[in-house]
Amino acid sequence: MATLIKETGAIVAGANVYATVAEADVYHEDRGNTSWDAADDDAKDSAMLRTATGLDSKYRERWIGFKSNHNTVTAPQFLAWPRKRNKTQTTALNFKIATMDKLVDFDGLEIDVDSVPVEVQRAFMEVALVELTQPFVETLLDRDNMVKYERVDVIETEFFRNAPAITHFPHIDSLLSGLASTAPVKLGADIGLTDAEQVSIASDIAQESALQSWFNANRL
Repeated sequence: MATLIKETGAIVAGANVYATVAEADVYHEDRGNTSWDAADDDAKDSAMLRTATGLDSKYRERWIGFKSNHNTVTAPQFLAWPRKRNKTQTTALNFKIATMDKLVDFDGLEIDVDSVPVEVQRAFMEVALVELTQPFVETLLDRDNMVKYERVDVIETEFFRNAPAITHFPHIDSLLSGLASTAPVKLGADIGLTDAEQVSIASDIAQESALQSWFNANRL
């Protein structure tokens, strides 16, 4: 069984999760997420460890502020939270937490530099539920972003070659919208267009450009 150490905001030595299994049990029971309750303890522990890595990795360059890191001499801060507003503030042992600039979330509420927001904890427990059955970090995009053409009447859809089948988790982004940028990641798939497809796309762009020019010249 894995050893889980919760980060409370005090930069706990060896912290590797944002919530305990007991907290996650209550959270998911309240929301009727029976698949979490059905999992054994080992599966829950492993899912929560993967969740901490996945959540921090996905939002690594999107979180507001910077790691508080105010006690690096005795306990390095491995997780993304807690966080402070000013990157230039030192991490010297004698630096006082009280003088650090607090973050301000989307609603204008201050976040203490020695705390983990409840939104982060809830997102963590939601991702842990996902991690029981599938990776969170590897599921960011959807094939619908790479539709080549779609026939509505007969409901026929053709995807570009090598289009990935990937899933969004909008409820996670929604939970964290006040603490991190949740803009979609640019698609980085190898589409591999044929020469005919490239000519067709270039022709479509040219026609659209000509149509826009006509509209600009003829509008009232």
